[in-house]
Amino acid sequence: MRNNNVSRRTAIKVSGAAVMVGLSGCADDTGQESEGDDNPDETDDNGESDVDPIDGSAESVDETVEEVNSGPIADTNENVETINAELENVDEVEGIDDVAAETVDEAQDEADRLESEVDRLQDDIFTQVVAEINAQSEELLGEEIADPVETPDEARDEAQEIDDEFGNAAEEAVEALNDAADNVEENQTHLNGAADALEDVEEDEDE
Repeated sequence: MRNNNVSRRTAIKVSGAAVMVGLSGCADDTGQESEGDDNPDETDDNGESDVDPIDGSAESVDETVEEVNSGPIADTNENVETINAELENVDEVEGIDDVAAETVDEAQDEADRLESEVDRLQDDIFTQVVAEINAQSEELLGEEIADPVETPDEARDEAQEIDDEFGNAAEEAVEALNDAADNVEENQTHLNGAADALEDVEEDEDE
């Protein structure tokens, strides 16, 4: 599933107390989302994603590497940095290293690496977001409220279960899990698109 909805900056609110967990997006210094955001949800009027990390114009290895690093890799790492900025009680999520390739074979190796990074990043984001929710709910409620999740669907299911059990007392934790699912799917789109571009790359004519 590749849902490219841009995630929002959310708060986990338990028993009336709000604690911040950033997932993706921006807010002003008051904690409110800024009006006139320069990066609105990247969807068209039909609700379909306009995210296109690779435009397909690059053909050589060098061109593709440059396009991948400046586009989907940079966009994914920006999402990761936004998450890390708001994780107060757990370790940060590691970003994605830039692609480095000079030949078609090296580009293929990098494509394979990015495909594995999709799974690694998904695991890290869900692990750390759930851990942050539980660290804060433990402090405020004296108990953990979120079970581990491994996929966007599981995150959304867990959000529903928390909503059913705690209701308004944990409404922002519910939003945090749903937004984490959106965030992961956006990163999947970026990284899978980058991997596809690297797999289709051609040797430079002068090589």
